[in-house]
Amino acid sequence: MKYFEVMDMTNGQIINLPNAVNSGDAMPLAQVQALIQSALGTLDAKPTCLTVSTANITLSGAQTINGVGVAAGQRVLVAGQTVSSQNGTYVVASGAWARASDDSVDEMTPGAFFPVQSGTGATYDGTLWQLTTPAPITVGTTSLTFKMQYNPNSTVNKISGTFGDGVSSSFTITHNLNNSRPHVQFFLVSTGEPITCDWTVASVNAITVGTFLSAVASNAMAYEIVG
Repeated sequence: MKYFEVMDMTNGQIINLPNAVNSGDAMPLAQVQALIQSALGTLDAKPTCLTVSTANITLSGAQTINGVGVAAGQRVLVAGQTVSSQNGTYVVASGAWARASDDSVDEMTPGAFFPVQSGTGATYDGTLWQLTTPAPITVGTTSLTFKMQYNPNSTVNKISGTFGDGVSSSFTITHNLNNSRPHVQFFLVSTGEPITCDWTVASVNAITVGTFLSAVASNAMAYEIVG
């Protein structure tokens, strides 16, 4: 039997619904809740960190990271260590920091997400980072790479600027996008014409441009880096 009229269920209730089988079936609340719980179980989301370090830091004592003062007992996502096997989540201490309990061998899984509460201005406030290192992972030995996957403060992670000083023929450009595979484009400032330059990745937060055949005139070149 089919109903073609609008049914007003105010103060009414449909009870004893069986579990849905086909795509158009009504679904009881218990089945909906079970499906939501199952979906959430596939997401490896870690507890929120107060801030994230994108440059090498000393893993000891209270300090200021990306404009945020951290104190004993607070969680920090460490993502920019020179020795990248040191990256991970830590609990701040007055002395040496210890890795967080969810940073253990069986908890540090590829694809895990790490929410960050604060950062310099709006740069990292409310951002979401993901561990992109593939398995197998041995905490303390494997190099760990974290990439910012969501930033509510901007629609695109992008930086632009100019370079050239009339003296140098190679340059380091710091972009702080925490991306070892950024998209880079260069332009002539005088005409806006796109040009090709040799460049290499210096770190997840910087590139090296050049070496040019001669010194680049002051602010003669422009760049745009998207990460």
